[in-house]
Amino acid sequence: MAAISQLKHPKYAEREASWRKFRLTYKGGDDFREEYMKQFSTRENAQDFSDRKEMSYVPAFAKAALIEIKNAIFGRMVDVKRIEGPATYQQVIDGDDYGVDREGSTMNAFMGGEVLPELLAIEKVAIFVDRPALDGEKTGTKADDVGRIPYLYIYQAEQIRSWAYGPNKKLTSLLLQATVDKVDEDTGLVEDTTEEFRLFKLVPGGCEVTIYDDEDKVKDGPTLFPWTEIPCEIVEVPQSLLEDVADYQISHLNVASSDISYAWKSNFPFYVEQSDPHADNTHMRSVTTVEGDSDDGTAAKARAAKDREIRVGVVRGRRYSKGLDAPAFIHPSPEPLQVSMKKQDVMKREIRQLVHLAVTNMDAAGASAESKAMDEHGLESGLSYIANELERAERAITRIWAMYEQVENNAQVKYPQDYSLKTTAKRIEEGKELMEIAKSSPSKTYQKEMAKLSAEATLGNRIDSDALKTIKEEIDSAAVIFVDPEVLATDVEIGLATTSTVSEIRGYPAGEADKAKEERAERAAAIALAQSKVKQDGLNNAAARGVPELDPEAEETPTEEKNISQSRDAGIDSDKGVRE
Repeated sequence: MAAISQLKHPKYAEREASWRKFRLTYKGGDDFREEYMKQFSTRENAQDFSDRKEMSYVPAFAKAALIEIKNAIFGRMVDVKRIEGPATYQQVIDGDDYGVDREGSTMNAFMGGEVLPELLAIEKVAIFVDRPALDGEKTGTKADDVGRIPYLYIYQAEQIRSWAYGPNKKLTSLLLQATVDKVDEDTGLVEDTTEEFRLFKLVPGGCEVTIYDDEDKVKDGPTLFPWTEIPCEIVEVPQSLLEDVADYQISHLNVASSDISYAWKSNFPFYVEQSDPHADNTHMRSVTTVEGDSDDGTAAKARAAKDREIRVGVVRGRRYSKGLDAPAFIHPSPEPLQVSMKKQDVMKREIRQLVHLAVTNMDAAGASAESKAMDEHGLESGLSYIANELERAERAITRIWAMYEQVENNAQVKYPQDYSLKTTAKRIEEGKELMEIAKSSPSKTYQKEMAKLSAEATLGNRIDSDALKTIKEEIDSAAVIFVDPEVLATDVEIGLATTSTVSEIRGYPAGEADKAKEERAERAAAIALAQSKVKQDGLNNAAARGVPELDPEAEETPTEEKNISQSRDAGIDSDKGVRE
C-alpha cells in the first residue's frame, strides 16, 4: 500500500495545478502578485524588478465578475424553501442554537458564503456533516444523542485527495486532508498547525474511519460507526468560472505593472539642445569648468572633453548658435501608455464576458425549453444549473442529518429557478417599456398581465416570492391599472371619474374623498369671503374671484369684471381705475 499522504485520485493530480491558479486568482493580493508577476529578463535587473513589484497593484476584475455571479444566486436564496425534516435541522437553519456551522450561520449564509464561492471559483467543494462526539465513547444510545446537533463545514478541492463511487453515485471510499491546530499543553494556546488525513470506507456494518498523521502513521482508528453512508457530499460543476479568465488576469497584472513602471520612470522631462559640429571643434569650443573638476592649465587638461554643466531657470538665459532650434525640455511620447491603457480596458470587459460565457455553457439540465431556445436566457439557465447543484447538495445534507438523528427524512428543499444579472437601471427601464406597451391595449386582462411582468422585471430579484405574489394579487383586484396622478386629475376635471374613485385608486383610506370635499368647500368659502366684491346690483360675483363653485350662475366672467372695474363709469369722480 502506498503512503496515505501520497494517494491522489488521477483527476486530482490532473487539476491540482489549475486549482492553485484559480484560488490565487480569486484571492488576489500579495500572493497572486508574488506568484505571477514576471521579470523583464533582458531589460530589467533584480533590483528594478523588486521595485516594480512593490508599486504594482493587482487588477481583481476576475474576482469582481465572479462575485457578480455569486450575488445573483445568493440574492435569490431568500426564496429557498426548506420544509419539514429533522427537528434539529429546522432548529438551526435560521441561525438559532449556534447555527448550521456552530458559528451562528444560517443555511443561506453557509451555502451562499462558504459553498458557493468555492464552487464557482474552484469548481469543486465537499460539505461534511459532522456531529459532536461523546466523551470517551465512539457511539452511544439515542438518549446520549440529545443536544448533539449535527453541524456543517467544508473541505476545499485541494483537500479532497481521493474518492470512489458505487451504485447511484454513492461514495464508498473517501480520503480527506485536514489542517488541525497544535495546542500548547501548558497555555492551551494554538502554537502551530499540522496536517492529518482522514480515510472513510464503507464496510459491512457501517463506515470505518481511520485518521493518519502527516508522517503516515495511524493516529486514531480504525473505528466503525453505524452509518449507512459517508457523511460527506461532494458538489461540483463542469468547470471553474475562472478556467479561461485566470490567464487574462495574469496578463493584465503584468501589462498594468509595466504601465506603472513606465509612468513612474518617465515622469521627468529632460533638457536637450542642438549642437553645431563646427562649434564642437577642439580649437573653437569654449572650456566650461564643471563643479568638482579642476583645470591645472596644462594643454592636456585644456583638450580633455568635459561634461558641460547647464544651469537653467526662470531668471537664467541660454545662448544657442544661429540657425539652431532653441533648447527645450522634452518628455517621452504618451502614446504607448495610452494604447496599453485602452488594451487593459478591453481586457477588463472581456474578463466579464468570459465569466458570463462560462456560466452560459453550464449544462442547464433543469432549464425550460423556452430558456434554451433563447440566447439571451442562456446566462439565466446557467445560473439555474448552479442553483440546482446547491439544491441537490442540501437534499443530501438533510438525508445525512436524518441518518445521525435516526429519523425518517421528509425534508423538502426547493431553490428558485429564475435568476438574472440585470442592473437596477436596466430593470427599471424594462418595467417602463412594459407599461408603455400595456397602454396601447384596451384589454384589461392584457394590461394587468403586463403590469405583473413589469413588477417581476423591477422587483423580482429584490423581494421574496410571497411579497411578489401579494403585488400580483393587488394588480388583479385593481379597478384601474394606470394611476398617473396628472392623468387622474385630468379625468376628474373633465368629468371622466369621480373623486371617490380616484381616491381609491391612489390608495387613500375609505371616506378620504368626502373629507377632502368638505375641506375644499370650507376653503372656497373662506377665499370668497376674503376676496368678494359687491357689485353695483348688490350680488357677489364669486366666480370672478376664483370660486366658481359658489356662484354657478355668475353673469360676468373674470375678464368682464376686470373691464368693468377699469371703466370711468365705475370709478369715483369719473376716474378710470387704471393709470393712464
